[in-house]
Amino acid sequence: MATTANPPRGVSDHIETPFPDAYQPVPDCDYDPWLLEDHPLRTPPTECCPGASYLLRSCYHAAKRNWGGWMFRLVCFLLVLLVVLQSLAVIPYGISYIPKIWLEGDSFRFNVQTWLSFWPAEFQDRDQPFGCLLHSPRLHSDAIHLSRAVGCYGAKADIWLHNGQVLVGDSVRHLDEQYTLQRAYLDPLLRLFETRAPSSMVDGVVLSDEDQKQDYVLLLEFKTSMRALWPHLVAELQPLREAGHLTHSNGSQVFPGRLSVVVSGRASVDNLAPVDDTYNDIFFDGSLDELMLEDYESKSWSNNGLDSKVSAGGGISRHRSPNLGKIFCATTNFKESIGYPHRGRFSGHQIELIRAHVRAAHQRGIRVRYEDIPRRHRRVHDLIWRVLAREGVDLIDMEWDSG
Repeated sequence: MATTANPPRGVSDHIETPFPDAYQPVPDCDYDPWLLEDHPLRTPPTECCPGASYLLRSCYHAAKRNWGGWMFRLVCFLLVLLVVLQSLAVIPYGISYIPKIWLEGDSFRFNVQTWLSFWPAEFQDRDQPFGCLLHSPRLHSDAIHLSRAVGCYGAKADIWLHNGQVLVGDSVRHLDEQYTLQRAYLDPLLRLFETRAPSSMVDGVVLSDEDQKQDYVLLLEFKTSMRALWPHLVAELQPLREAGHLTHSNGSQVFPGRLSVVVSGRASVDNLAPVDDTYNDIFFDGSLDELMLEDYESKSWSNNGLDSKVSAGGGISRHRSPNLGKIFCATTNFKESIGYPHRGRFSGHQIELIRAHVRAAHQRGIRVRYEDIPRRHRRVHDLIWRVLAREGVDLIDMEWDSG
């Protein structure tokens, strides 16, 4: 095997290398150019957390690249959270919209949930004065049953005098001799009041103890002249009168009964003189707008020094009608007097009108009633109901049209 001969001693000292200074130490003065800008030996740290800005920039660029996906996930999360919160808010009262009962009449069978939502559970508290009157112009055979099933404590009916009979119907062409006031409303109410057993069932409607203690309001809108219709109404109320179920008055005090009969339409308290009012158990519906305008007029006169007689309740004494005790409630058309809530909110002027109506009626001891409540959208009429209940309204009309 061939071997490489070692160079003679001292020869390597004279061999020239291609990089003569490769193994020579770098002088201190030439050390700086070899250091990077962020080397710790060159300059001290200038940041509180070195590397934090780089991390933030990296996160920013990553989020910028993926912002579409992150934004979509965030929107979905917020929507789900909103649905959950809304569901939690609705659950306590949503049970009132669940179908509870099938009602059967002699010739008609229907489900309450077909069109009409139940009166919300938050308004069914017996201690709360806010309630509804069900108006069913074409469903007279089951009107009393339906009104109690949906949570209303009253009903409204249009009455006509035809061939000596008091008929119910929204117009002349819809009148039917089988739908008399006696058969459709008064007889079912008498059977309802005569049932005193707890948790009883009357004509398919289960009655609890609280239901049997609750009074009922029957509002009758006269479509025929008061002079012609009044004697027939007085006669047909006689069975309820003899049983002691009618609310009545002695002129200065009202004695509540199971049934309060109120008349409106062509029946006016101003036309009471020509008719017989011996029993004082039929009450009247007044004009809510007129009461409010009387207060504004009287307030203006009082400010001008023309009238200073102010009653203790805050009302103007010169407008205390002698027939005021015969007025059960005062009514106005909601759409015409208050108007539709704009974008789901009432304006300040609308709220002030409602409060003026309530103040004008309550200071006279009269209930406040609104008719023609918008019913196209459930959320809208729920909003209207809650605002009216909060402001102290007593009664509203709830429309039912089986057609």
